[in-house]
Order: sequence, then C-alpha cells, then structure tokens
Amino acid sequence: MLLLVSEFKVACSDVTAVRHFPFSKEHPSESEFIDNIVGFRVQDGALDEEDNSVAIKIWPDGMRQCRKSILKKADFKVAFVGCSYTFGCGVKAEDTMVWRLNDKYLNVAFDNWGMSGWGPAQMYLRMQYMFSQKQYDLVVYNAIFDHMFRTYKIRALGSFSKGSRYIPVPYANWDIFGRFGIRSVYDQRWPLESNLLSAAFLKKAFYGYKTTEYENRFNQESIHKNYDGEAFKEAMECHAEQINRMYELCRANNADFAVCVLEDLADSFSKKPDAVTNNSAVRCELINVDMPNSAAHRPENRVLNNPGFHPNKNVHKFWADRFSEWLDRKYGDRLK
Repeated sequence: MLLLVSEFKVACSDVTAVRHFPFSKEHPSESEFIDNIVGFRVQDGALDEEDNSVAIKIWPDGMRQCRKSILKKADFKVAFVGCSYTFGCGVKAEDTMVWRLNDKYLNVAFDNWGMSGWGPAQMYLRMQYMFSQKQYDLVVYNAIFDHMFRTYKIRALGSFSKGSRYIPVPYANWDIFGRFGIRSVYDQRWPLESNLLSAAFLKKAFYGYKTTEYENRFNQESIHKNYDGEAFKEAMECHAEQINRMYELCRANNADFAVCVLEDLADSFSKKPDAVTNNSAVRCELINVDMPNSAAHRPENRVLNNPGFHPNKNVHKFWADRFSEWLDRKYGDRLK
C-alpha cells in the first residue's frame, strides 16, 4: 500500500533506540499527529497503488483533496471519516463520494478525512484532533466489515527482522480491569525504550509475536470458520464500543453523528446482516448505502475492472446518491 511511515516515528532497529516525546504544545502539528498518534498516512503526491494514472493530493491539514479549493464558504459542514473506501483508493479525487457531494450541495462543505489502511481507533483519534482545529455540524463514519479487525488487537506494520523498522498500530480494547481504551502510537511506548537497547529489542520481539498472532487469527479463512466464535463476538462488541465513543465525542463537540454502511458484506458471509455495526449495540443512526445484490463487487464496479481492487467511481456515485437521499430527509431545511 502507498503508506508513508515517517523516519521519525518508526520504532527502533536492532541497534538504535527510538525516541518518543509528548507534544510540546497544546495543538500538535499535522506531522506530529501522524508520527505520534495514528502512525501513518498516504503520502502526498504519490501515485495510487491500484491505478497509477491517479496522483494523490493531500492538503496540509491531512484531508484528501475533495473539491477545487480547500476553502468553501458554507453554513453546514460535514466531516467524513473512514478508510481507503472513503479516501477513494484507485479513484480520481473528483470522482469520489465526498467530491460529488461538494459539487451537488453548494451551501454545504464536505471534508474527506478518510485514510487508506486506518481502522476505527485511528478514525476516533483523527476526530479528536479534527475537533481541536475545526467545528462540524455532522460527522459521518463510513463503515465496512473489515473495520472490526483492523484495530481490535495489538499489532504493528513493518518488518521485525534485524535492522528493519516497524510501527505499532493504534488499537482499542478492554484491559484486565474492564476499562475500555483507545490507544495511540504514543500510548504504546515502553519504559526505557528510548534509553535501553534491551528494552527496545524486547518491544520489537513482542510486537513481532503479536503481529504474527493477529495475522494468523484474523485472516479471511479464520473469519469464515469462526463467525460465531468468542473472538468474533468480542471484535464486534469492540467495534460497536468505538462507534459509541465516536458518537459521544461528537455530542461533546455539538455535532451530529451517523454511521454510513458502505459494504455490509452480509451476502458474502451470508449469516449476520448487522455484522458491520452490530445494530443492537450502537446508539447512533445507521445509513445503508450499499449497492443491492452485492453489485459493488462485480468487476465493472471495481477499479480497473479488477475484482480484488477497491470500488470504482460507479460505486462512489451510488454512495453519494444514496447518502444525498438521507441528507435531504434529515437536514432538508438547513441545506436550502
């Protein structure tokens, strides 16, 4: 994936200890936020990993370009958080769901905070930082099935061989005392890791073990075999709790919150229609914009007609149209 892991935040090699530090000011810069809190993002100016004809533009505040100008005068402001589906992997900026919404609603500003590879924990952390900089009327979390597992357990990205580098991935879960927490890169620092090579080596070994365990347990085959197992149930509950924390964060910042289900994958797994969001556990409004009959998975609706690639512009248009229907019903008077 076209993920940029900065030289600064990457944990130690076998011979160099990493340096962590708390923020030196109340509002860290975007680079400090990426380095110390969420860990990685798509690199500005990179070519898309699926369609090399697409050049990526990341605005200085961390958003993907989602309209002609970063500034848009609007009485109603909406933030979208999500992963590569929201970001628009393989899709030109002007063909993404968020850009289409900006074109349709002249008096509404839609911001694209989606980022490839991120899970709900990183999205929550982005929302925290986002609210320290901006105010929104509505925040929408674009959910897909895979989000249940991206930030459910301890793991890292990178390599754990000698001389290689890795970065812990933010995650969320309950501790041994039953307290729920969302843990950033900085929260996963170890005592003395900056000073003792032995501590840095042990941390690297630990993350190598936990990452291997994670990858073996939560691959697609395991998910199919253990759909009703305890691990799956816990992952679903963890995902629902993260959604509820997003909801509470929005309430604390006087913003509405909703979950937009882009791909439920209920047909693919053919068991639980509420797999993405666990309807009984979340306390916010759910919007289903998924194409019926798994149409979004057909080759003609994937980037470069490759079934293994991301949804293409056809799907983004469908999402935008379906979301518009909900938005008009919910906020019609405020959008005029």
